[in-house]
Amino acid sequence: MPKTVLVVLLLSAFLPGCTTGPGPQQEGSASPLTYRAGNEVFTLTKACINDVAFSEDGNALFFDIKNNPDCSRGFAHFFRRHVGEDVDVRFHNVTVADKMKIVSPLTFTQGFYQQVTDPTAVDKILKYYKKQQQRIQLP
Repeated sequence: MPKTVLVVLLLSAFLPGCTTGPGPQQEGSASPLTYRAGNEVFTLTKACINDVAFSEDGNALFFDIKNNPDCSRGFAHFFRRHVGEDVDVRFHNVTVADKMKIVSPLTFTQGFYQQVTDPTAVDKILKYYKKQQQRIQLP
């Protein structure tokens, strides 16, 4: 077995928040936010989110992400591996944000803002991740 395939298989076994296949992991009938760069996909599972809040400032959502190897650190590793590449953000397999170039490694220990260019997707994303089905406005 080629070494590259073995490394990909090992990574997918140790990073359950991150998949390296052609599409997102499924959670029930909905598919979560997925971030694709190169041939790799990071799936932001519900299990990785402590809370999510809406910000009126430009259709952005703030995600309070769990600080563990599968969530914030797995997400940071994904971005670190793809510096210089474009990332595509999808929800239910539909693009919800403009492609962005990853210009530097990111950390997510304090959470992060996700800009959503499709205003109709904001409420759907919020409801998907929100434990309590209500909309919160950040100060």
